[in-house]
Amino acid sequence: MSDKERLGAAANVLIPAYLLLLQLGYEVRCEHSSDGRETWWATRAGLELWATDTLALLGLHCLHQERGANWKASDDQIAEFLQRFHGGGPG
Repeated sequence: MSDKERLGAAANVLIPAYLLLLQLGYEVRCEHSSDGRETWWATRAGLELWATDTLALLGLHCLHQERGANWKASDDQIAEFLQRFHGGGPG
């Protein structure tokens, strides 16, 4: 058995993710579509994030926090990722 703490993307992390978003100063809301889908929004100081759940919102916050306006990957980075994890490039 490992001594590592383990944390996974599961239902029990959605509320803690929401609470952290509030702590970080976001206003959080959820919109329900007629087909039963949820869209979660987090807004603060000129930044609006949207995702399918609060954990994904928190991930977007981290992406923006660390990479800022330059959050996108370059073509070379995309190709490297695809090669490493999918055994090939685009197409």
